[in-house]
Amino acid sequence: MRSQPSNAAAEPLLNDTLLSGCQEAIALRWGLQFGSERRSDLLRHLHQAAARLGDTEPLMLARSLMANQLTPAQQRALCASLTVGETYFLRDRPFLQHLTEHFLRPLIAERRLTGQRHLKVWSAGCASGEEAYTLAILLDQLLPDFADWQVQILATDINPDALAKARRGCYSTWSFRSAEPQWRQHYFDPCDGQQWQIKPYLRQRVSFQPLNLADEVLSVTPPCGDAESPAMVPSPAETIRDVDLILCRHVLMYFVPTLGQAALRRLHRCLSADGAVVLAAVENTPSQVFGLDVSLWPGAQCVYQQARCREQNAMPPVLPAGDIPASEPVAMPIAAPLMPVYSPAASLHPLLAAEQSASTLASVNLPTQSVASNADLVQPPPDQPDADQGEAIELTRARTLADQGDYAQAERLLHQQLHQQPTDVEAHWLLVMILLQQERWPALQQQLRKVLYLSPLQPMVHYHCAQLARRQQQTELSQRHLLQCRRLLARLPADQVLWGSDGLSVRDLQQLLGHHSDNREAS
Repeated sequence: MRSQPSNAAAEPLLNDTLLSGCQEAIALRWGLQFGSERRSDLLRHLHQAAARLGDTEPLMLARSLMANQLTPAQQRALCASLTVGETYFLRDRPFLQHLTEHFLRPLIAERRLTGQRHLKVWSAGCASGEEAYTLAILLDQLLPDFADWQVQILATDINPDALAKARRGCYSTWSFRSAEPQWRQHYFDPCDGQQWQIKPYLRQRVSFQPLNLADEVLSVTPPCGDAESPAMVPSPAETIRDVDLILCRHVLMYFVPTLGQAALRRLHRCLSADGAVVLAAVENTPSQVFGLDVSLWPGAQCVYQQARCREQNAMPPVLPAGDIPASEPVAMPIAAPLMPVYSPAASLHPLLAAEQSASTLASVNLPTQSVASNADLVQPPPDQPDADQGEAIELTRARTLADQGDYAQAERLLHQQLHQQPTDVEAHWLLVMILLQQERWPALQQQLRKVLYLSPLQPMVHYHCAQLARRQQQTELSQRHLLQCRRLLARLPADQVLWGSDGLSVRDLQQLLGHHSDNREAS
């Protein structure tokens, strides 16, 4: 097999002029933005795509891209390298709960009353399909009479490899890191040893289709046959219309701003009269597209088709879980944080499970402080400057790389961001999670000190300080951090999602602390 040239050897051939041409060609073809600050990323993606092809040099691939003469294989390899494919089941549990209780449930109730038993939802930029199947499961729970409804679940992406994986519906345990095992066992079957496959009846309800959101006309080929036996003659493409819900989270933020705005307008035109497009909270595209009705949801932004839709659906504000009507409950499992992976039912935190070895680390100093008010705790850490769109994208890229296990690259991006914004608590905290996952205890201790200084009133910060102190066999210091953690938790509503926990609630952490106390008493 022919060996691939190293980046260092090939890099001079891909000069600034060629890379600039590739940037423009990528923006025109897919809408994706690769500014001057992302030249190294673009170069890396070209080398990755060339390596996928095996018989193509990066220089040849770049020239084909600029000349708009990509072969299908070249386009497939580039799409797989350029797109961010990070996703997992039940991502952003507070958002999913709000979507269920304040959009899907009222919409379904209204359709029942009017006898219009039809729903059409679309996961735009679906990657490997976890979001689309999550939607299918939510609708399965909300519609006990599913067979009496006309439900269309469309999922699209530009990456053919990701779509092929989505159609298979087989996933490793990493895709379930935010779901309980019972939830996985209920909707998935074991397959291929360490993988799980979505139940056939759910897999058949989702149509995965290739689609480029940068295209002027958004159309797909309607499915014929089924996933196992597709029709030999495909149907003509149909323009997408009358969609009740479009999820396009963490997609348009990677677009050239003007092209992202145009894509959002096209998505908006695909909605039904009472439909909505949902974007990630970090995207500023809606604020730049004037005349659209935008509502803030937990971790998301909702763009409605018409302002009157919100009033007609009478969507209430976000309620604590105890105030949500108990009828027809949706089984939303307790979410576990991304990194480290643990849940309230876990026997030990990863720090506690680590082998107790002698350590010479300096102690984490606990500053004297009063208990925070509720307003201090429920908001993001104070004194945090608002990050602009570029910084938000870099933080999301770093988090995606960390989720994919590329800790070195994620850490590099975070250090670059912190050089520009030294008090960015979100970046500092992501570094804490990366160091914890790698068990780099000295660096973790230093990083926790920084976060504790910047954000001393967050329970999760004290929780991790306590676990690190316990690992260092500094019992008194660990107890002080735990005491402060409990004091801060006592001032918050039980269902409040904690900053820095990626979905863990106050009640969840209190239960986890109680579990650790029981273990200590038993020992």
